Amino acid sequence: MPARLRMTSSSDCPTAINHHGFGNASFKFNNSGIEKFHSGDLDGALEDYNQAIKINPNYVDAYNNRGCLLVEEGDYERAIKDFAHAIKINPYHATAYFNRGSAWRGLKEYKNAIEDFKRAMELDPTKKEKASAEIKFCESRIKDLSM
Repeated sequence: MPARLRMTSSSDCPTAINHHGFGNASFKFNNSGIEKFHSGDLDGALEDYNQAIKINPNYVDAYNNRGCLLVEEGDYERAIKDFAHAIKINPYHATAYFNRGSAWRGLKEYKNAIEDFKRAMELDPTKKEKASAEIKFCESRIKDLSM
């Protein structure tokens, strides 16, 4: 089971949306998606994330959150693409690295997972405890698989 993923809200960085001139529409769709995700309406959440991305194709949080939803559905490969897109837009988005590491772990691609967990820790030291535990798990799986 992959690590607990973290959704991101525009309230974490409210200037990100307005700075790009997209107003509150993509922000509202993203946050609505988060609410729907947590209430179990995954189809509704997916629609909202897609709409947020349609309005603002550079909306990092919407890509991150859609990736989390895809991990929840077990679609790790598509999730990795969303996290990679978020990272392409913002290479300092530690949460997207952590979440992509979790998706790699879901695919049993432990070396890739370790790389992303390490990068998440470098970018955000508050992720050190969780990322270290994930790295330790992945290293133990690599060791077990090599025996």
